[in-house]
Amino acid sequence: MKTLFIPTTVSGVTYWRMYNPWVAGFRTNAFKSWVLWWQKDMNANMHPWQGDIFSSQHHAKITGELSEACFDHDVVVMGMIHIKPGFQTLQAIREMYGKPVVMEIDDNILSCPEYNPASGTYGPNNEIRKLTVAQMRESDAMIVTTPYLKEIYSEFNDNIYVLPNSIDFDLWGKAPRRVNKGKVTVGWVGGASHNDDLMIIGPAIDYLTKKYPNVEFVFGHGMHPKFRGMKGVRWIQEFARIDKYPKFIAKMGIDIGVAPLVDNAFNRGKSNLRWLEYSALGIPTVASNVGHFKETLEHNKTGLLCDTPNDFIANIESLILDKSKRKELAKNAKAEVYKNWNIDNIVKDYEKAITEVYNRGQVNKTLPCVKESNLKLEVEAR
Repeated sequence: MKTLFIPTTVSGVTYWRMYNPWVAGFRTNAFKSWVLWWQKDMNANMHPWQGDIFSSQHHAKITGELSEACFDHDVVVMGMIHIKPGFQTLQAIREMYGKPVVMEIDDNILSCPEYNPASGTYGPNNEIRKLTVAQMRESDAMIVTTPYLKEIYSEFNDNIYVLPNSIDFDLWGKAPRRVNKGKVTVGWVGGASHNDDLMIIGPAIDYLTKKYPNVEFVFGHGMHPKFRGMKGVRWIQEFARIDKYPKFIAKMGIDIGVAPLVDNAFNRGKSNLRWLEYSALGIPTVASNVGHFKETLEHNKTGLLCDTPNDFIANIESLILDKSKRKELAKNAKAEVYKNWNIDNIVKDYEKAITEVYNRGQVNKTLPCVKESNLKLEVEAR
């Protein structure tokens, strides 16, 4: 069974949801796949095939590569499309090649809060939202990251598989963590769309940096503007390529990782990825008792869970004062992640899901599959 991945979004999402299983499948010989148009330098953007596929300059090249790849694979996994040509490409793959197409999505786009920069993109009347729902209905199956997303999207598709984010220890296990002597560093790493989430730990920053002069808070990439210039707060703005991301986090010298989330429908669909990353690097996690964190962390064993800003203060402070507790939580969490969230194991579940989709035979496999003819897409001129 051979799976073709077609990315539609930036490199970070594509890494976790496509590149990761591809590499692990090759390494373990458990899953045969290929990621089409993956940028080797893994910068912030992906190949703009959706916008270029009908242009006179790129049409022949893109459709030729797509045709050859579709012919050579059994199932196609496509990321969330953004414009009409992407949806028409999905339809053409199914109609011309009789290959099942699976949709890959890792967010609850039906309930995007106003503070998130993507809220306008996925508003009720936005065309991208309409295309996304149409893609869910059109696809032969869907792959999501959490049980909550499966529940949310079940009205649009009957065949949804939960395949969680997981860690490649060949990459993350080779990133030695920096130690800041004489300091206890509390850290967070993420994008610029988490300002409301980060406000949860604002009181902890104010209280703990004043009470403990040796405590600092460090933020990688994104940081709430209100924290800038605060004493005891460090901001690392540099961008790290996804293949260098583990070393980037390890060099931050984090002793305690935090993962605050506002309790809303969008965040309940978020995966436990931040806990996975911290744990893989031997960092204990203090997280909001929300969604996937609530479902997967065991309080006082593999992490500390918080319901209020005061809980964050108390739990972070307990780890500041007790180095042995930090080590114990980190050790337990890393063992848990290695055992149950290891991509070399999860990729076997991926293979089972793809095989089931293929065997279900929802697409008429008697449709013509002619290698010599490129994928033909009849659409209005852009």
